[in-house]
Amino acid sequence: MKPPEILFKNLPDDSRIWIHATDRKLSESETEAVTRAVDQFLQSWTSHEKDVQGDFLLLENQILILAAFVPDGELSGCGIDKHLHVIDKVAENCAFNWTGALSVLYRDTSGEIAVAQRSEFRQIVTEQKLPLSTRIFDQSISSMSEVRRGIERAAGSSWHAGQFPFYSKEEKTGVIDQTSPALQ
Repeated sequence: MKPPEILFKNLPDDSRIWIHATDRKLSESETEAVTRAVDQFLQSWTSHEKDVQGDFLLLENQILILAAFVPDGELSGCGIDKHLHVIDKVAENCAFNWTGALSVLYRDTSGEIAVAQRSEFRQIVTEQKLPLSTRIFDQSISSMSEVRRGIERAAGSSWHAGQFPFYSKEEKTGVIDQTSPALQ
């Protein structure tokens, strides 16, 4: 894996981003397979016969952040589909699944990345009385400038705060903060 200080260094803020997550933490051999497949793909990625500049990070063997930029052009739908075919093929070969758009990625109470469907996550938030400080991964991010601000943030600083009944700082009294102002 590339050191964080050089990751995405040569891509502009308006580069496109896709965040894909696996349904479980990958083994070292699976991580190597994903890394190898994406590396090879980036060597020849094109869109309307223009080279695509790309880079990626596989975060904690579970979250793939893929970046793309086409100088003097735009990434076509076919160009986008090409990366999906590559990651789907490696998932099939390694027998893991990519999560869907309705999944929520968060850090559980032990600090590990956990995945839940939105309906299941609502139940987890309620039953476990998860606080606004719960770390959430925002898979809706689509630009490099957003990634550079971070994909992991406290629930109270993300769109998730308005969708799920996280407990506020007064959680001991059972007060649920539905307005959830951004945390500082």
